[in-house]
Amino acid sequence: VSQSRYQQKIPYIFFSSDHVFNGLEKKPSINALKNPQSLYGKQKAKAEELIKNNCKNAAIVRLTKVVHSKMRLFCEWNSKLSQNKSIEAYQDLTFCPISLEYVAQNIIALVENFKAGTYHLAGDCEISYQTAAEWLASIKGVDSRLVKGVLRPKSEQRSSSSLEPHAPTGNKIPVPNSKEILLKIFKEICQRA
Repeated sequence: VSQSRYQQKIPYIFFSSDHVFNGLEKKPSINALKNPQSLYGKQKAKAEELIKNNCKNAAIVRLTKVVHSKMRLFCEWNSKLSQNKSIEAYQDLTFCPISLEYVAQNIIALVENFKAGTYHLAGDCEISYQTAAEWLASIKGVDSRLVKGVLRPKSEQRSSSSLEPHAPTGNKIPVPNSKEILLKIFKEICQRA
């Protein structure tokens, strides 16, 4: 596909991930050395290289965790907390949430003013899953002790990483506040329930 798009000079946007990095370096730049640890990250890194080598009119957009109010994990947490049941959340795994709206705004801007290159869409900070679950409990008005922090199994040990923001719109669309994104989503979940 990339080769035919290159020959036709049709702009191509590929969605990639922060998983192309090993998670040890905080906020890697767009040119940082890739060192994926998971199969998913390795597949994304390989696809990025194929695209870079075969499609000169491509934009690679690396995303951190895109969150929304219908995410299964958040809905499951909400359901259990609504029943006054405890939930487990990783205390040693973080994510850098960004909203679907933020991604859409940047992709629309990229399509309207296409420029090949590599871009990072990321929030302003990383948040542990335990902290996120505690925020949900607080918004629901339930005891935060229902949230049990747990450690990841050794087989799942991958450090998380945010990305150094490098959006196609430059500074026109501000880097989102990760906490505000989650609090807004959690409020939507609670109102729906």
